[in-house]
Amino acid sequence: MTCTTSSGGSVYKYTGRLGQCCTHGAGSYITPTLGIVTTGNGEQIINKLIAVTVANKLPYCADPRAALDACFERNESKMCGFLAVERGDGGVATVHTQHTLTNMVIGL
Repeated sequence: MTCTTSSGGSVYKYTGRLGQCCTHGAGSYITPTLGIVTTGNGEQIINKLIAVTVANKLPYCADPRAALDACFERNESKMCGFLAVERGDGGVATVHTQHTLTNMVIGL
C-alpha cells in the first residue's frame, strides 16, 4: 500500500512554513491495508493529525463521515477532507471519501 500528496505549489505560502503534506500522520498515512491523504486547512489537519486519526477510526465507524467527525469536539469548526483507499480480500479496493466544506469536490 502506498499514497502520495502534494501541497499545491508555493503560491500564497509563507517562507519556511511546512504544511500537512510533509507532516507524518497529518497529510498522509499508510497501513498495510489502507492509504489515506487529506486536504483542507493545513493547520487544522496538522493539529488534529487527521490522516492517522481517521485511519485508526475508520474500521470502527459506520461511515467515513463518522471517522472524520471523531477527530473533532462537538460544534468545533471542521475545514478538511480525506480520500482513503482500503485494500480488501482478493485485491478488491474500497474508496472512502469525506469532506466538510461545500467548496470541496471529490471526483472519482
